[in-house]
Amino acid sequence: MQTCLEGYGNTYRAPALNRHGVAEYLCTHNLLKAHASAYHLFDKQYRPLYGGKIGMSLDSNWAEPKTDSPRDREAAELYLRTHLGWYAHPVYSAEGNYPLELIKLVDEKSRQQNYSRSRLPKFTPEEVAYIRGTADFFGLNHYTTYLLSMADGE
Repeated sequence: MQTCLEGYGNTYRAPALNRHGVAEYLCTHNLLKAHASAYHLFDKQYRPLYGGKIGMSLDSNWAEPKTDSPRDREAAELYLRTHLGWYAHPVYSAEGNYPLELIKLVDEKSRQQNYSRSRLPKFTPEEVAYIRGTADFFGLNHYTTYLLSMADGE
């Protein structure tokens, strides 16, 4: 996550492209496909010889609802699905692919900004199947928890 968000979407890390809103989506898309390729190679050629496990250690803040209201619970869930889920859902969910909420949000925002297509690349059905399940464990780097409320008008 750090590589794509901070290196492609900003200038905090190499390669410091600073193409926020576009490059981090392309980076993540390719990162997930590369992860799946490495997993399948390891699983086929090296796991039988050496054993071992492959997973992902994702870096994400956490979100909890500020109150027990349904809207605040929805805000926290939406945050997790569109941040942590951006990377985790394609690999760890039963259906694969990006979270539907993320697809809808980026598609709509891309239309509003007059992009000819969504800034979030689409996986083919074959890519969804290839990426889904390509981890033996789930790792989470977590440093901060946000208490979220749904903004008025959202």
